[in-house]
Amino acid sequence: MTTEDILKLLPLEEEEKIRVLNEYEFGTKERKADIELLAWTGYMEWYDERVKENITKEMDLIKKGEGGALDKTLYARALKRTEDELQEELTKGVTDTDLARARVAMKQIMNEIHAVKNAKKTATKKAS
Repeated sequence: MTTEDILKLLPLEEEEKIRVLNEYEFGTKERKADIELLAWTGYMEWYDERVKENITKEMDLIKKGEGGALDKTLYARALKRTEDELQEELTKGVTDTDLARARVAMKQIMNEIHAVKNAKKTATKKAS
């Protein structure tokens, strides 16, 4: 898990995620450190909350007779469930954000290509 992975998991609009990722990647050392601190602090709070939720889910399954035993493996099962959920969300978040970043980059490239073409047309017309 990297800071960039955490940033891709943020519950923000894709444009906002891209802005934060760009700030993280290209910002000053101080800004990068601020973003890292906020990202990791938020991630740990989110992770702890998810573990608590999954402990409750495990307890509910035990009550229904559908889960494992009420023993020392309960916490390990809750952690595994949390890790599995995290991996699934990370895979989706990374893919979605990477695609959005690629679209923004392609749009920027296309705009630059059009600007160059327009500049050449204008220069050609002036030369004629």
